[in-house]
Formats: sequence, C-alpha cells, structure tokens
Amino acid sequence: MWASYCMLAINSGLLIGIISGGIIYGISVAVGGVILVSVLICTISERHRSFVNKANLISKGKTFDEVLDLMGHETSKEKIDGKTIMVWEKRQWKGLLYGGTLTRSVKVFFDKNDKVVFVSTKNLDKPIYL
Repeated sequence: MWASYCMLAINSGLLIGIISGGIIYGISVAVGGVILVSVLICTISERHRSFVNKANLISKGKTFDEVLDLMGHETSKEKIDGKTIMVWEKRQWKGLLYGGTLTRSVKVFFDKNDKVVFVSTKNLDKPIYL
C-alpha cells in the first residue's frame, strides 16, 4: 500500500513539474510528495498501533478508572442491571484493494463493582500497514 501511494506521488509530482517548470522541478515535487505520503502513513499507523497496544493491556480484574485512563473516552457505553459495557472503536481506511475500511474494536464488560470481567476484541490482529 505504501509503495502504491509513493508511486502515485512520484507520477503526480513528475507530471505537475514537467507541465509547469521542467524535469528538475518535477523531480523535486515528486520527492516532496513521497516524503509527505511517508509522514502521513507513519502518523496514522502509530495511532492505530497505540490503540492496539493499549487494548492488549486490558485484563480481567482491572478497575473502571484504570481502563478509562488507559483507553480514553469510549465510543459507546451501556448500563444493564448495574453492569457496564463500554466499547472503543478505531477505523482505518485500507484502500479498495484491501477491503475498504477496517474497524478495530474493544468491548469491555464490567461487573457491579466496576471490575473487568470480560474483554472482547475485533480485528486487533489485522496488520496495521496493509
């Protein structure tokens, strides 16, 4: 995926540069495009890696406050019979060739004493870069 975005940046940069100012300008625009794409991909990937690492730290017996401090603001929260269910989700656009949007989620079940009794995860095992 990274390589295809870099090729797009190179081709676009060369085309823009050649049309507007010559081959040297085109090469510099292409290099700038590759650098920009690389920085964006690294930044986005780091956010998803951080989410996965934090989700893997949630374990049975942790308190409500510990989980909230670790994961931050939840995507959704539900309370049933004094028991709390909290969900955190993170979406990542993978591209059309890789199935579109990938949603990673963590669902944490707390008992009446606000202790974790069960953790359910979805797509945390999927690769971050592809």
